[in-house]
Amino acid sequence: MSPSFIDDNKDCFKIAFDYSPTGIVLATLDGYLNKVNSAFCKMLGYDKDELQNMHFRDITHPDDLESSLDNVQQLVHEKISHFQMTKRYVCKNGHITWANVNVSMARDESQIPLYFIINILDNNKQKDMEAQLERKAYFDELTGLVNRNQLEHLFDRVLSTSRRHNRKFAVLFLDLDKFKQINDTLGHAAGDQLLKLTAERLKNCHRSDDIVSRLGGDEFVVILTDLSRDDSAAIAAEKIKNSLLRPAKIMEHEVYMAVSIGISIYPTDGVHYQTLIRNADSALYKAKENGGNNYQFYTNKPNLKDHRTIDFESALLEALDKNEFQLYFQPKIDIIQNRVIALEALLRWQHHEFGTVSPQQMLPLAEETGLIIQLGDWIINTACVQTSLWQRAGFPSLTVSINVSPRQFRQPDFADSIIKALNISKLAPHFLELEFSESLAMQDPEYTLQTINTLKNLGIKITIDNFGTGYSSLRYLQRFGVDHIKIDQTVIQNAHINSWDASLVVAMIELAKNLQFEVIVQGVETKEQYTFLKNNGCDKMQGYYFSVPMTIDNTTEFLKEFKF
Repeated sequence: MSPSFIDDNKDCFKIAFDYSPTGIVLATLDGYLNKVNSAFCKMLGYDKDELQNMHFRDITHPDDLESSLDNVQQLVHEKISHFQMTKRYVCKNGHITWANVNVSMARDESQIPLYFIINILDNNKQKDMEAQLERKAYFDELTGLVNRNQLEHLFDRVLSTSRRHNRKFAVLFLDLDKFKQINDTLGHAAGDQLLKLTAERLKNCHRSDDIVSRLGGDEFVVILTDLSRDDSAAIAAEKIKNSLLRPAKIMEHEVYMAVSIGISIYPTDGVHYQTLIRNADSALYKAKENGGNNYQFYTNKPNLKDHRTIDFESALLEALDKNEFQLYFQPKIDIIQNRVIALEALLRWQHHEFGTVSPQQMLPLAEETGLIIQLGDWIINTACVQTSLWQRAGFPSLTVSINVSPRQFRQPDFADSIIKALNISKLAPHFLELEFSESLAMQDPEYTLQTINTLKNLGIKITIDNFGTGYSSLRYLQRFGVDHIKIDQTVIQNAHINSWDASLVVAMIELAKNLQFEVIVQGVETKEQYTFLKNNGCDKMQGYYFSVPMTIDNTTEFLKEFKF
Protein backbone atom coordinates (compact mmCIF):
# COMPACT_ATOMS: atom_id res chain seq x y z
CA MET A 1 0.00 0.00 0.00
CA SER A 2 1.54 3.36 -1.07
CA PRO A 3 1.85 6.39 1.26
CA SER A 4 -0.42 8.40 -1.07
CA PHE A 5 -3.22 5.84 -0.62
CA ILE A 6 -2.89 6.15 3.14
CA ASP A 7 -3.01 9.94 2.94
CA ASP A 8 -6.07 9.83 0.68
CA ASN A 9 -7.85 7.56 3.09
CA LYS A 10 -6.58 8.91 6.38
CA ASP A 11 -10.11 9.44 7.70
CA CYS A 12 -10.85 5.73 7.21
CA PHE A 13 -7.68 4.75 9.05
CA LYS A 14 -8.43 7.20 11.84
CA ILE A 15 -11.89 5.67 12.29
CA ALA A 16 -10.42 2.14 12.30
CA PHE A 17 -7.79 3.23 14.83
CA ASP A 18 -10.20 5.03 17.15
CA TYR A 19 -13.04 2.51 17.07
CA SER A 20 -11.06 -0.73 17.21
CA PRO A 21 -12.30 -2.83 20.18
CA THR A 22 -8.68 -3.79 20.93
CA GLY A 23 -6.07 -1.38 22.19
CA ILE A 24 -3.73 0.13 19.58
CA VAL A 25 -0.64 2.20 20.38
CA LEU A 26 1.97 3.84 18.16
CA ALA A 27 5.18 4.35 20.15
CA THR A 28 8.42 6.13 19.36
CA LEU A 29 11.69 4.22 19.12
CA ASP A 30 12.72 5.45 22.57
CA GLY A 31 9.52 4.08 24.12
CA TYR A 32 7.16 7.04 24.38
CA LEU A 33 3.48 6.60 23.54
CA ASN A 34 2.76 8.81 20.55
CA LYS A 35 -0.77 7.78 19.61
CA VAL A 36 -3.24 5.72 21.66
CA ASN A 37 -6.79 4.69 20.84
CA SER A 38 -9.90 4.78 23.01
CA ALA A 39 -9.89 1.05 23.78
CA PHE A 40 -6.40 1.25 25.31
CA CYS A 41 -7.34 4.35 27.32
CA LYS A 42 -10.41 2.57 28.67
CA MET A 43 -8.35 -0.49 29.55
CA LEU A 44 -5.99 1.56 31.75
CA GLY A 45 -8.42 4.23 32.94
CA TYR A 46 -6.54 7.20 31.47
CA ASP A 47 -7.62 10.02 29.19
CA LYS A 48 -5.83 10.21 25.84
CA ASP A 49 -4.01 13.39 26.81
CA GLU A 50 -2.65 11.69 29.93
CA LEU A 51 -1.26 8.69 28.06
CA GLN A 52 0.22 10.45 25.06
CA ASN A 53 3.95 11.11 25.52
CA MET A 54 4.03 8.88 28.63
CA HIS A 55 6.88 6.32 28.57
CA PHE A 56 5.85 2.66 28.27
CA ARG A 57 7.84 1.74 31.42
CA ASP A 58 5.52 4.03 33.44
CA ILE A 59 2.57 1.76 32.70
CA THR A 60 4.39 -1.62 32.62
CA HIS A 61 4.50 -3.86 35.68
CA PRO A 62 8.10 -3.87 37.03
CA ASP A 63 8.34 -7.67 36.78
CA ASP A 64 7.59 -7.52 33.03
CA LEU A 65 10.01 -4.73 32.11
CA GLU A 66 13.07 -6.88 31.42
CA SER A 67 11.31 -9.34 29.11
CA SER A 68 9.61 -6.45 27.28
CA LEU A 69 12.95 -4.69 26.69
CA ASP A 70 14.64 -7.90 25.48
CA ASN A 71 11.92 -8.43 22.89
CA VAL A 72 12.06 -4.80 21.76
CA GLN A 73 15.83 -5.00 21.20
CA GLN A 74 15.44 -8.12 19.05
CA LEU A 75 12.73 -6.38 17.03
CA VAL A 76 14.81 -3.23 16.45
CA HIS A 77 17.80 -5.28 15.27
CA GLU A 78 15.60 -7.34 12.91
CA LYS A 79 16.23 -10.62 14.72
CA ILE A 80 12.45 -11.05 14.79
CA SER A 81 9.67 -9.52 12.67
CA HIS A 82 7.27 -9.12 15.61
CA PHE A 83 6.71 -10.56 19.06
CA GLN A 84 3.81 -11.60 21.24
CA MET A 85 3.73 -11.71 25.01
CA THR A 86 1.36 -11.72 27.93
CA LYS A 87 2.15 -8.84 30.25
CA ARG A 88 0.76 -6.72 33.04
CA TYR A 89 -0.07 -3.03 32.77
CA VAL A 90 -0.45 -0.67 35.72
CA CYS A 91 -3.76 1.21 35.52
CA LYS A 92 -4.28 4.81 36.60
CA ASN A 93 -5.91 3.64 39.86
CA GLY A 94 -2.93 1.39 40.63
CA HIS A 95 -4.70 -1.86 39.76
CA ILE A 96 -3.02 -4.43 37.54
CA THR A 97 -4.55 -5.55 34.24
CA TRP A 98 -3.37 -8.47 32.10
CA ALA A 99 -3.12 -8.21 28.32
CA ASN A 100 -1.94 -10.18 25.30
CA VAL A 101 0.39 -7.87 23.39
CA ASN A 102 1.51 -8.07 19.75
CA VAL A 103 4.33 -5.67 18.80
CA SER A 104 5.60 -5.01 15.27
CA MET A 105 7.65 -2.22 13.71
CA ALA A 106 6.95 0.27 10.94
CA ARG A 107 9.99 0.86 8.71
CA ASP A 108 10.67 3.10 5.73
CA GLU A 109 11.62 1.86 2.26
CA SER A 110 15.25 1.48 3.41
CA GLN A 111 14.10 -0.63 6.38
CA ILE A 112 15.02 2.12 8.82
CA PRO A 113 12.81 1.78 11.95
CA LEU A 114 10.17 4.50 12.30
CA TYR A 115 7.90 3.54 15.21
CA PHE A 116 6.37 0.59 17.08
CA ILE A 117 2.85 -0.65 16.36
CA ILE A 118 1.35 -2.30 19.45
CA ASN A 119 -1.92 -4.24 19.57
CA ILE A 120 -3.25 -4.94 23.06
CA LEU A 121 -6.00 -7.45 23.87
CA ASP A 122 -7.50 -7.59 27.37
CA ASN A 123 -6.58 -10.94 28.95
CA ASN A 124 -8.13 -10.54 32.41
CA LYS A 125 -10.95 -13.01 31.78
CA GLN A 126 -8.56 -15.87 31.02
CA LYS A 127 -6.28 -14.95 33.93
CA ASP A 128 -9.23 -14.75 36.31
CA MET A 129 -10.44 -18.13 35.14
CA GLU A 130 -6.99 -19.66 35.56
CA ALA A 131 -6.86 -18.25 39.10
CA GLN A 132 -10.30 -19.71 39.85
CA LEU A 133 -9.25 -23.08 38.43
CA GLU A 134 -6.10 -23.00 40.53
CA ARG A 135 -8.13 -22.31 43.64
CA LYS A 136 -10.55 -25.14 42.85
CA ALA A 137 -7.61 -27.43 42.11
CA TYR A 138 -5.75 -26.79 45.35
CA PHE A 139 -8.32 -25.73 47.94
CA ASP A 140 -11.44 -27.31 49.38
CA GLU A 141 -14.42 -25.26 48.22
CA LEU A 142 -16.44 -25.66 51.42
CA THR A 143 -13.80 -24.92 54.06
CA GLY A 144 -11.08 -23.08 52.14
CA LEU A 145 -8.51 -25.53 53.49
CA VAL A 146 -5.82 -27.16 51.38
CA ASN A 147 -7.32 -30.14 49.52
CA ARG A 148 -5.95 -33.62 48.87
CA ASN A 149 -4.10 -32.60 45.68
CA GLN A 150 -2.28 -29.68 47.28
CA LEU A 151 -1.57 -31.60 50.50
CA GLU A 152 0.68 -33.98 48.61
CA HIS A 153 2.58 -31.10 46.97
CA LEU A 154 3.06 -29.33 50.31
CA PHE A 155 4.08 -32.60 51.95
CA ASP A 156 6.98 -32.88 49.47
CA ARG A 157 8.24 -29.45 50.58
CA VAL A 158 8.00 -30.37 54.26
CA LEU A 159 9.79 -33.66 53.55
CA SER A 160 12.60 -31.90 51.68
CA THR A 161 13.12 -29.36 54.49
CA SER A 162 12.99 -32.04 57.19
CA ARG A 163 15.57 -34.17 55.40
CA ARG A 164 17.86 -31.20 54.88
CA HIS A 165 17.74 -30.11 58.53
CA ASN A 166 17.33 -33.58 60.05
CA ARG A 167 13.99 -32.70 61.65
CA LYS A 168 10.96 -34.76 62.60
CA PHE A 169 7.41 -33.92 61.61
CA ALA A 170 4.03 -35.48 62.37
CA VAL A 171 0.99 -36.42 60.29
CA LEU A 172 -2.32 -36.26 62.19
CA PHE A 173 -5.29 -37.99 60.53
CA LEU A 174 -8.61 -36.73 61.98
CA ASP A 175 -12.13 -38.06 61.69
CA LEU A 176 -15.15 -36.46 63.39
CA ASP A 177 -17.01 -38.87 65.66
CA LYS A 178 -20.74 -39.28 64.91
CA PHE A 179 -20.64 -36.75 62.07
CA LYS A 180 -22.92 -38.92 59.96
CA GLN A 181 -25.49 -38.95 62.75
CA ILE A 182 -25.48 -35.14 62.95
CA ASN A 183 -25.60 -34.86 59.15
CA ASP A 184 -28.53 -37.29 58.89
CA THR A 185 -30.45 -35.73 61.79
CA LEU A 186 -30.00 -32.01 61.12
CA GLY A 187 -29.43 -32.14 57.35
CA HIS A 188 -26.56 -31.49 54.95
CA ALA A 189 -26.61 -27.72 55.48
CA ALA A 190 -25.95 -28.30 59.19
CA GLY A 191 -23.23 -30.79 58.29
CA ASP A 192 -21.56 -28.22 56.05
CA GLN A 193 -21.68 -25.62 58.85
CA LEU A 194 -20.08 -28.12 61.19
CA LEU A 195 -17.27 -28.86 58.73
CA LYS A 196 -16.58 -25.14 58.24
CA LEU A 197 -16.48 -24.58 62.00
CA THR A 198 -14.13 -27.55 62.38
CA ALA A 199 -11.81 -26.04 59.76
CA GLU A 200 -11.77 -22.69 61.60
CA ARG A 201 -10.96 -24.31 64.93
CA LEU A 202 -8.22 -26.45 63.39
CA LYS A 203 -6.59 -23.39 61.81
CA ASN A 204 -6.68 -21.57 65.15
CA CYS A 205 -4.93 -24.50 66.85
CA HIS A 206 -1.77 -24.38 64.77
CA ARG A 207 1.26 -22.35 63.79
CA SER A 208 1.43 -20.66 60.41
CA ASP A 209 3.99 -23.21 59.13
CA ASP A 210 1.74 -26.18 59.91
CA ILE A 211 -0.57 -27.52 57.18
CA VAL A 212 -4.29 -28.08 57.71
CA SER A 213 -6.12 -30.01 54.99
CA ARG A 214 -9.54 -31.48 54.34
CA LEU A 215 -9.35 -34.78 52.46
CA GLY A 216 -13.10 -35.04 51.96
CA GLY A 217 -16.19 -35.86 54.00
CA ASP A 218 -15.34 -35.42 57.68
CA GLU A 219 -11.67 -36.41 57.26
CA PHE A 220 -8.92 -33.87 57.90
CA VAL A 221 -5.13 -34.09 57.92
CA VAL A 222 -2.79 -31.84 59.88
CA ILE A 223 0.97 -31.82 59.28
CA LEU A 224 3.02 -30.48 62.20
CA THR A 225 6.09 -29.30 60.32
CA ASP A 226 8.75 -29.22 63.05
CA LEU A 227 8.55 -31.35 66.19
CA SER A 228 10.87 -29.53 68.57
CA ARG A 229 9.91 -31.86 71.45
CA ASP A 230 9.08 -35.55 71.63
CA ASP A 231 5.64 -34.81 73.04
CA SER A 232 4.77 -32.03 70.55
CA ALA A 233 2.41 -34.23 68.52
CA ALA A 234 0.55 -35.42 71.64
CA ILE A 235 0.20 -31.84 72.89
CA ALA A 236 -1.17 -30.73 69.49
CA ALA A 237 -3.62 -33.65 69.37
CA GLU A 238 -4.88 -32.86 72.86
CA LYS A 239 -5.28 -29.21 71.91
CA ILE A 240 -7.32 -30.17 68.82
CA LYS A 241 -9.49 -32.55 70.83
CA ASN A 242 -10.28 -29.93 73.46
CA SER A 243 -10.90 -27.20 70.88
CA LEU A 244 -13.43 -29.30 68.98
CA LEU A 245 -15.16 -30.43 72.18
CA ARG A 246 -16.37 -26.89 72.85
CA PRO A 247 -20.12 -26.70 72.10
CA ALA A 248 -21.12 -25.23 68.75
CA LYS A 249 -24.38 -23.57 67.72
CA ILE A 250 -25.52 -25.24 64.47
CA MET A 251 -28.96 -24.46 63.00
CA GLU A 252 -30.26 -23.38 66.44
CA HIS A 253 -28.98 -26.63 67.97
CA GLU A 254 -26.12 -26.96 70.43
CA VAL A 255 -23.76 -29.59 69.03
CA TYR A 256 -20.75 -31.20 70.67
CA MET A 257 -17.99 -32.37 68.35
CA ALA A 258 -15.67 -35.21 69.28
CA VAL A 259 -12.74 -36.31 67.15
CA SER A 260 -10.58 -39.40 66.73
CA ILE A 261 -6.96 -38.77 65.74
CA GLY A 262 -4.26 -41.09 64.37
CA ILE A 263 -0.64 -39.95 64.42
CA SER A 264 2.41 -41.06 62.43
CA ILE A 265 5.90 -39.56 62.81
CA TYR A 266 8.57 -38.95 60.17
CA PRO A 267 10.96 -40.74 59.81
CA THR A 268 10.07 -43.39 62.43
CA ASP A 269 6.78 -44.43 60.82
CA GLY A 270 7.67 -43.83 57.18
CA VAL A 271 9.51 -41.56 54.78
CA HIS A 272 6.93 -41.32 51.98
CA TYR A 273 3.58 -39.53 51.76
CA GLN A 274 1.43 -42.62 51.16
CA THR A 275 3.15 -44.57 53.95
CA LEU A 276 2.75 -41.84 56.57
CA ILE A 277 -0.88 -41.18 55.59
CA ARG A 278 -1.68 -44.90 55.63
CA ASN A 279 -0.02 -45.39 59.02
CA ALA A 280 -1.79 -42.36 60.51
CA ASP A 281 -5.06 -43.81 59.16
CA SER A 282 -4.23 -47.14 60.81
CA ALA A 283 -3.68 -45.32 64.12
CA LEU A 284 -7.00 -43.50 63.61
CA TYR A 285 -8.71 -46.87 63.30
CA LYS A 286 -7.32 -47.82 66.71
CA ALA A 287 -8.61 -44.55 68.17
CA LYS A 288 -12.08 -45.39 66.81
CA GLU A 289 -11.83 -48.92 68.27
CA ASN A 290 -11.07 -47.37 71.65
CA GLY A 291 -14.37 -45.52 71.63
CA GLY A 292 -13.43 -42.33 69.79
CA ASN A 293 -12.60 -38.90 71.21
CA ASN A 294 -8.94 -39.88 71.69
CA TYR A 295 -5.67 -40.00 69.79
CA GLN A 296 -3.37 -42.92 69.06
CA PHE A 297 0.17 -43.14 67.72
CA TYR A 298 0.95 -45.58 64.94
CA THR A 299 2.54 -48.85 65.97
CA ASN A 300 3.68 -51.53 63.55
CA LYS A 301 2.21 -54.28 65.69
CA PRO A 302 -0.39 -56.17 63.64
CA ASN A 303 -4.04 -55.37 64.26
CA LEU A 304 -7.35 -56.38 62.71
CA LYS A 305 -7.20 -53.67 60.07
CA ASP A 306 -3.66 -54.64 59.04
CA HIS A 307 -4.72 -58.27 58.56
CA ARG A 308 -7.74 -57.15 56.52
CA THR A 309 -5.48 -54.98 54.37
CA ILE A 310 -3.16 -57.92 53.75
CA ASP A 311 -6.12 -60.16 52.89
CA PHE A 312 -7.53 -57.48 50.59
CA GLU A 313 -4.20 -57.10 48.79
CA SER A 314 -3.89 -60.88 48.31
CA ALA A 315 -7.45 -61.08 46.98
CA LEU A 316 -6.75 -58.24 44.55
CA LEU A 317 -3.65 -59.97 43.21
CA GLU A 318 -5.67 -63.17 42.63
CA ALA A 319 -8.74 -61.46 41.13
CA LEU A 320 -7.42 -61.35 37.56
CA ASP A 321 -6.63 -65.06 37.54
CA LYS A 322 -10.04 -65.84 39.03
CA ASN A 323 -11.82 -63.69 36.41
CA GLU A 324 -13.51 -61.58 39.12
CA PHE A 325 -13.24 -58.25 37.29
CA GLN A 326 -15.95 -56.88 35.02
CA LEU A 327 -16.21 -53.87 32.76
CA TYR A 328 -19.25 -51.65 33.02
CA PHE A 329 -19.95 -48.92 30.48
CA GLN A 330 -21.42 -45.44 30.85
CA PRO A 331 -22.56 -43.54 27.73
CA LYS A 332 -21.46 -40.07 26.67
CA ILE A 333 -24.35 -38.28 24.98
CA ASP A 334 -24.45 -35.67 22.22
CA ILE A 335 -27.72 -33.92 23.15
CA ILE A 336 -27.93 -32.01 19.85
CA GLN A 337 -27.57 -35.05 17.59
CA ASN A 338 -29.44 -37.20 20.12
CA ARG A 339 -26.95 -40.05 19.99
CA VAL A 340 -24.39 -41.96 22.04
CA ILE A 341 -20.96 -40.74 20.91
CA ALA A 342 -18.84 -42.92 23.19
CA LEU A 343 -18.90 -45.38 26.06
CA GLU A 344 -16.57 -44.98 29.03
CA ALA A 345 -15.22 -48.31 30.30
CA LEU A 346 -15.36 -48.55 34.11
CA LEU A 347 -13.85 -51.33 36.23
CA ARG A 348 -15.89 -53.31 38.76
CA TRP A 349 -14.81 -56.07 41.16
CA GLN A 350 -17.18 -58.50 42.84
CA HIS A 351 -15.51 -60.51 45.63
CA HIS A 352 -17.11 -63.31 47.65
CA GLU A 353 -15.89 -61.87 50.99
CA PHE A 354 -15.49 -58.12 50.41
CA GLY A 355 -18.58 -57.79 48.22
CA THR A 356 -18.69 -55.12 45.52
CA VAL A 357 -15.39 -53.26 45.75
CA SER A 358 -15.39 -49.68 44.46
CA PRO A 359 -12.65 -48.36 42.15
CA GLN A 360 -11.73 -45.86 44.90
CA GLN A 361 -10.84 -48.80 47.16
CA MET A 362 -8.99 -51.02 44.72
CA LEU A 363 -7.22 -48.72 42.26
CA PRO A 364 -4.85 -46.97 44.74
CA LEU A 365 -3.77 -50.40 46.02
CA ALA A 366 -3.41 -51.71 42.47
CA GLU A 367 -1.26 -48.67 41.66
CA GLU A 368 0.86 -49.20 44.78
CA THR A 369 1.42 -52.94 44.19
CA GLY A 370 2.06 -52.61 40.46
CA LEU A 371 -0.95 -54.75 39.56
CA ILE A 372 -2.32 -51.72 37.73
CA ILE A 373 -0.06 -52.57 34.76
CA GLN A 374 -1.66 -55.99 34.20
CA LEU A 375 -5.08 -54.65 35.15
CA GLY A 376 -4.71 -51.72 32.76
CA ASP A 377 -3.77 -54.05 29.91
CA TRP A 378 -6.80 -56.23 30.69
CA ILE A 379 -9.12 -53.20 30.66
CA ILE A 380 -7.76 -51.90 27.34
CA ASN A 381 -7.87 -55.32 25.64
CA THR A 382 -11.36 -56.16 26.94
CA ALA A 383 -12.82 -52.73 26.11
CA CYS A 384 -11.37 -52.73 22.58
CA VAL A 385 -12.61 -56.25 21.83
CA GLN A 386 -16.10 -55.46 23.16
CA THR A 387 -16.33 -52.22 21.18
CA SER A 388 -15.30 -54.04 18.03
CA LEU A 389 -18.09 -56.58 18.68
CA TRP A 390 -20.63 -53.77 19.15
CA GLN A 391 -19.52 -52.16 15.90
CA ARG A 392 -20.06 -55.40 14.02
CA ALA A 393 -23.45 -55.80 15.73
CA GLY A 394 -24.83 -52.61 14.19
CA PHE A 395 -23.16 -49.65 15.95
CA PRO A 396 -20.33 -48.93 13.48
CA SER A 397 -19.35 -45.46 14.75
CA LEU A 398 -19.19 -46.35 18.45
CA THR A 399 -16.11 -45.11 20.33
CA VAL A 400 -14.76 -46.41 23.63
CA SER A 401 -13.11 -44.24 26.27
CA ILE A 402 -10.59 -45.69 28.74
CA ASN A 403 -8.97 -44.11 31.80
CA VAL A 404 -5.19 -44.39 32.09
CA SER A 405 -3.46 -44.56 35.48
CA PRO A 406 -0.20 -42.70 36.30
CA ARG A 407 1.90 -45.85 36.66
CA GLN A 408 0.47 -47.34 33.48
CA PHE A 409 1.16 -44.12 31.53
CA ARG A 410 4.81 -44.06 32.65
CA GLN A 411 5.55 -47.56 31.32
CA PRO A 412 8.09 -47.40 28.44
CA ASP A 413 5.98 -49.84 26.39
CA PHE A 414 2.65 -48.09 27.07
CA ALA A 415 2.08 -47.04 23.45
CA ASP A 416 3.08 -50.53 22.26
CA SER A 417 0.48 -52.12 24.55
CA ILE A 418 -2.20 -49.88 23.01
CA ILE A 419 -1.15 -50.83 19.47
CA LYS A 420 -1.23 -54.51 20.43
CA ALA A 421 -4.78 -54.19 21.82
CA LEU A 422 -5.96 -52.45 18.65
CA ASN A 423 -4.40 -55.11 16.44
CA ILE A 424 -5.95 -57.98 18.42
CA SER A 425 -9.41 -56.41 18.51
CA LYS A 426 -9.32 -55.05 14.92
CA LEU A 427 -10.60 -51.74 16.33
CA ALA A 428 -9.62 -48.70 14.25
CA PRO A 429 -7.51 -46.26 16.35
CA HIS A 430 -9.88 -43.32 15.85
CA PHE A 431 -12.56 -45.24 17.78
CA LEU A 432 -10.38 -45.22 20.92
CA GLU A 433 -10.19 -42.35 23.42
CA LEU A 434 -7.66 -42.34 26.25
CA GLU A 435 -8.43 -40.23 29.32
CA PHE A 436 -5.67 -38.73 31.48
CA SER A 437 -6.12 -36.65 34.61
CA GLU A 438 -4.82 -33.08 34.64
CA SER A 439 -2.31 -33.87 37.37
CA LEU A 440 -0.92 -36.86 35.44
CA ALA A 441 -0.47 -34.78 32.29
CA MET A 442 1.41 -32.04 34.15
CA GLN A 443 3.76 -34.27 36.19
CA ASP A 444 6.27 -34.42 33.33
CA PRO A 445 5.00 -32.26 30.45
CA GLU A 446 7.78 -33.23 28.04
CA TYR A 447 7.21 -36.96 28.53
CA THR A 448 3.46 -36.38 28.26
CA LEU A 449 3.93 -34.50 24.98
CA GLN A 450 6.13 -37.23 23.51
CA THR A 451 3.74 -40.05 24.49
CA ILE A 452 0.60 -38.20 23.36
CA ASN A 453 2.22 -37.39 20.01
CA THR A 454 2.90 -41.10 19.48
CA LEU A 455 -0.72 -41.96 20.29
CA LYS A 456 -2.22 -39.15 18.21
CA ASN A 457 -0.08 -40.11 15.21
CA LEU A 458 -1.90 -43.43 15.33
CA GLY A 459 -5.26 -41.62 15.26
CA ILE A 460 -6.16 -42.14 18.94
CA LYS A 461 -8.16 -39.34 20.61
CA ILE A 462 -6.92 -37.75 23.86
CA THR A 463 -9.14 -36.45 26.67
CA ILE A 464 -8.09 -34.52 29.76
CA ASP A 465 -10.24 -35.92 32.56
CA ASN A 466 -11.45 -34.16 35.72
CA PHE A 467 -10.70 -30.74 34.24
CA GLY A 468 -11.00 -28.07 36.92
CA THR A 469 -9.74 -30.26 39.79
CA GLY A 470 -6.07 -30.09 38.97
CA TYR A 471 -4.29 -26.98 37.68
CA SER A 472 -3.00 -27.42 34.16
CA SER A 473 -1.64 -24.70 31.91
CA LEU A 474 -4.07 -24.08 29.06
CA ARG A 475 -1.08 -23.46 26.83
CA TYR A 476 0.26 -26.91 27.63
CA LEU A 477 -3.11 -28.47 26.82
CA GLN A 478 -2.96 -26.78 23.42
CA ARG A 479 0.61 -27.96 22.97
CA PHE A 480 -0.37 -31.53 23.86
CA GLY A 481 -2.96 -31.48 21.08
CA VAL A 482 -5.75 -32.55 23.41
CA ASP A 483 -9.01 -33.39 21.61
CA HIS A 484 -11.47 -33.21 24.50
CA ILE A 485 -11.69 -31.55 27.89
CA LYS A 486 -13.90 -33.30 30.41
CA ILE A 487 -15.19 -30.90 33.08
CA ASP A 488 -15.43 -32.58 36.46
CA GLN A 489 -18.64 -33.19 38.39
CA THR A 490 -17.43 -31.15 41.37
CA VAL A 491 -17.16 -28.05 39.17
CA ILE A 492 -20.75 -28.19 37.88
CA GLN A 493 -22.46 -29.64 40.95
CA ASN A 494 -23.99 -26.36 42.15
CA ALA A 495 -23.67 -24.26 38.99
CA HIS A 496 -27.43 -24.13 38.46
CA ILE A 497 -27.99 -22.58 41.92
CA ASN A 498 -24.70 -20.77 42.68
CA SER A 499 -23.86 -17.70 40.59
CA TRP A 500 -20.10 -17.94 41.24
CA ASP A 501 -20.00 -21.57 40.15
CA ALA A 502 -22.22 -20.73 37.17
CA SER A 503 -19.85 -17.98 36.00
CA LEU A 504 -16.88 -20.31 36.31
CA VAL A 505 -18.51 -23.13 34.34
CA VAL A 506 -19.67 -20.78 31.56
CA ALA A 507 -16.19 -19.25 31.34
CA MET A 508 -14.58 -22.70 31.19
CA ILE A 509 -16.89 -23.83 28.39
CA GLU A 510 -16.35 -20.61 26.39
CA LEU A 511 -12.59 -20.63 26.83
CA ALA A 512 -12.21 -24.32 26.00
CA LYS A 513 -14.25 -23.87 22.81
CA ASN A 514 -12.24 -20.77 21.85
CA LEU A 515 -9.08 -22.87 22.20
CA GLN A 516 -10.64 -25.50 19.88
CA PHE A 517 -11.18 -28.14 22.57
CA GLU A 518 -14.33 -30.24 22.49
CA VAL A 519 -16.05 -30.03 25.89
CA ILE A 520 -17.88 -32.79 27.73
CA VAL A 521 -19.27 -32.46 31.24
CA GLN A 522 -19.34 -35.54 33.46
CA GLY A 523 -21.43 -36.20 36.55
CA VAL A 524 -24.67 -34.68 35.22
CA GLU A 525 -27.26 -36.05 37.65
CA THR A 526 -30.31 -33.78 37.59
CA LYS A 527 -32.68 -32.12 35.13
CA GLU A 528 -31.62 -28.72 36.53
CA GLN A 529 -27.93 -29.39 35.83
CA TYR A 530 -28.76 -30.66 32.33
CA THR A 531 -30.88 -27.59 31.52
CA PHE A 532 -28.24 -25.17 32.84
CA LEU A 533 -25.48 -26.80 30.77
CA LYS A 534 -27.62 -27.00 27.63
CA ASN A 535 -28.55 -23.32 27.92
CA ASN A 536 -24.89 -22.37 28.29
CA GLY A 537 -23.50 -24.05 25.21
CA CYS A 538 -22.58 -27.52 26.43
CA ASP A 539 -23.88 -30.18 24.06
CA LYS A 540 -21.97 -33.26 25.25
CA MET A 541 -22.67 -34.75 28.66
CA GLN A 542 -22.30 -37.87 30.77
CA GLY A 543 -23.81 -38.90 34.08
CA TYR A 544 -26.58 -40.62 36.01
CA TYR A 545 -29.17 -38.30 34.45
CA PHE A 546 -28.70 -40.30 31.25
CA SER A 547 -27.59 -43.67 32.60
CA VAL A 548 -25.75 -45.39 35.42
CA PRO A 549 -22.73 -47.53 34.44
CA MET A 550 -24.13 -50.73 32.91
CA THR A 551 -23.14 -54.33 32.27
CA ILE A 552 -22.33 -55.35 28.70
CA ASP A 553 -25.81 -56.83 28.17
CA ASN A 554 -27.59 -53.78 29.56
CA THR A 555 -25.38 -51.48 27.51
CA THR A 556 -26.34 -53.38 24.36
CA GLU A 557 -30.04 -52.88 25.15
CA PHE A 558 -29.42 -49.19 25.91
CA LEU A 559 -27.73 -48.71 22.53
CA LYS A 560 -30.68 -50.36 20.77
CA GLU A 561 -33.38 -48.39 22.58
CA PHE A 562 -31.70 -45.07 23.34
CA LYS A 563 -34.08 -42.15 22.99
CA PHE A 564 -33.62 -38.74 24.49
